[in-house]
Amino acid sequence: VSWAGAAGPYQITKVAATDMGPGAPTISLEDRFDPVKSRAWSKDALQWLSDRNPEFSVPEVLQSYNSGERRILHLLRKKL
Repeated sequence: VSWAGAAGPYQITKVAATDMGPGAPTISLEDRFDPVKSRAWSKDALQWLSDRNPEFSVPEVLQSYNSGERRILHLLRKKL
């Protein structure tokens, strides 16, 4: 478990696991440690982030998975 509370092979936080937003995939806190279930959740979460933010490049989708969607949106607005 990381200092931020991310757990399992795909470093899923409690908030991401249960409440990323409307229509987002969910995973139980216990399943974050299951390699197969957490891999499937991560794939679905990346697709959800990409569909939700069609203007994001692939690196921006990955960054939003790791640091949070709002943070990336904020940084992109600052560039404008």
